[in-house]
Amino acid sequence: LDLGFNATGDRGAHALAQLLALSRTLSVLYLSGNCIGAAGFRSMSNALRDNPALTALHVSGNGCGPDGAACLADALASNKTLTTLYTSGNQIMAAGAACIAQAMAGNHTLRRVCASDNRVGDQGCFALAQALQSHRNVEVLELSFNGISAASLERLPPPPPLPSSLRAPL
Repeated sequence: LDLGFNATGDRGAHALAQLLALSRTLSVLYLSGNCIGAAGFRSMSNALRDNPALTALHVSGNGCGPDGAACLADALASNKTLTTLYTSGNQIMAAGAACIAQAMAGNHTLRRVCASDNRVGDQGCFALAQALQSHRNVEVLELSFNGISAASLERLPPPPPLPSSLRAPL
């Protein structure tokens, strides 16, 4: 379902949350650029927790801030189907990145997290990198345009080793 760039706002997010709570077949939801704030993300979070079908959620460009990211993280902690999350351009800052990082520890289905242009800075980058140590299923973590310094990159932990089934033969 593609509802991107319609200015649905929090009210529209609340209505969509009711739809998500009932849906057993919707697998991809595009809500980018809809001016959804923390209240809308809170409504969506409640519906996403137990949704059995959604695999991709695109909520970039809503400007939800750290509070919206915390609501989203709350859903990620218990959701068992979401594999792709696009949350770029939401100004989640380091606090929001830390919430998402903490949620990743309990979520083993996420494979792709796109969090570019969120002003997460060094602290947010480090929190997400630390989360990758315990969440080895993430294949892509996009963090471009986040004000991450070279010094921060030098402090990043090494990536976890590939499972033996994915290693190239010698």
